Amino acid sequence: EEGKGPGGKADEEKVKVTELALDLIDLIEDKDRRAAVVSHWLDKNALPSVEPGDPCFRLNLFFACLLQSGRKSPTHFVSLLARHRDEIKTLVNSPKMAMRVMQLCAEFHREDESRLVTVVGKLLNFAIIHPTQAVKWALGEGYSKEGRRRWSFVYYEILRNATLRTIQRRRMIASKDLGIDDNGKQRSGLLRFAERQEKNIILQAFKRFAEMLTELEGEGEGNEAADGDDDAEKSSEHEALARKEERRHVLGRMREYGRRFPTEFKRYFSAIQDVVAANPTAVEEVARLAKLIRPQSADDNNVDPS
Repeated sequence: EEGKGPGGKADEEKVKVTELALDLIDLIEDKDRRAAVVSHWLDKNALPSVEPGDPCFRLNLFFACLLQSGRKSPTHFVSLLARHRDEIKTLVNSPKMAMRVMQLCAEFHREDESRLVTVVGKLLNFAIIHPTQAVKWALGEGYSKEGRRRWSFVYYEILRNATLRTIQRRRMIASKDLGIDDNGKQRSGLLRFAERQEKNIILQAFKRFAEMLTELEGEGEGNEAADGDDDAEKSSEHEALARKEERRHVLGRMREYGRRFPTEFKRYFSAIQDVVAANPTAVEEVARLAKLIRPQSADDNNVDPS
């Protein structure tokens, strides 16, 4: 029977979630009652196979509504985020939930990935997700083996924006005089924490670049086409060219990332060398970047863009 095969139950539930979400969107068009209606629906509606109050169901339904409501108007999406910020943060209460939110947004904006950068940026603005979560997701989800692999520029932009936010926060804390009042110790602790987050993000990015290069350079080994098999040989050549192009693409992103954040690259240079040590190509590129980045460039980068 239809819907009884593998994945049938999940598809059936997806349809039910969509129907509920569409009904909810109609209801929440009444701006004065939106918060009350959303709260009522999330509390009262659950799929039969999902425990009442299951956070994944509530989260899926909530964001289906928000994304559908804000499809045509980014401004409307932002206003919905602002209005329901507390409710959303209650649902997005763990790294796993944050990853789920970004995945939902990526699936919704699959045909218009440029909107994904904006949406994730707004989630960061409202502190619904943390920059470290956005970086982890962009470096993982953004490099998939499904279909034609390509580390999309959209995911690089998410990585770059999340890194910049972390650096700016560290600079903001560092710019305060830590000794002028009784909060000096607290601010000093915040600064150390912000510095650790900054370092972790930079190292995580370079480590993943090196891993991407290792994956690309290691693929295809032992998969040579048999003699006389023209189709397999052509396919193998095509795959080799695709890997070569993607390798060039990843190297370009790695180079741009280092040059975009020269102060931080210089500050964590030794640690960066350690995390890329397993890949000779990445080691060479990091050494080349160290020579290209001038001290005065690093100083100029200390000024945040207006």
